[in-house]
Amino acid sequence: MLLHLGKIIEAEESFKKGIILAPHDIEAREYLLKCFFWQNKKSDFFELLQLLINGGEITPAIGSMAYQAKFKFGNEATNPFCDTPLKYVRHTQLSANYDFENSFVKPVLSFLKANKFVGRAQDLLVNGSQTSGDLFSSGHNFIDEIEIIIRTEIESTN
Repeated sequence: MLLHLGKIIEAEESFKKGIILAPHDIEAREYLLKCFFWQNKKSDFFELLQLLINGGEITPAIGSMAYQAKFKFGNEATNPFCDTPLKYVRHTQLSANYDFENSFVKPVLSFLKANKFVGRAQDLLVNGSQTSGDLFSSGHNFIDEIEIIIRTEIESTN
């Protein structure tokens, strides 16, 4: 909540206390890493990043922070999650192989109009919202079909 309110210094202190109580809480350490990043605490950031990497922590959040640090701090940090994420970006025209309108557009619009999803705050979005949790584990049949299509496309690149 402190981070959401922009109280980064207070959030940092809270995460530090939380880590003392639960030293293996990876989420608290990820948030502490973000606090260091947002406050430009370069040495604290890299010290904690290296500690996480040496401890075998490999998460998307840590990978994202390591990647962003290259631009913010000008350092090449080892990225245990993925050192070259843009290398894995692929553009695919799904409508060339699938009935995009009936498999994606109509079911998603119906889902959104029915207001069946729980959203959460996402400050980076403008005129949009973010679903809460993993949409693919929501149990909706149309999501299962979309997931199969996406996984098929991902697997076809291997």
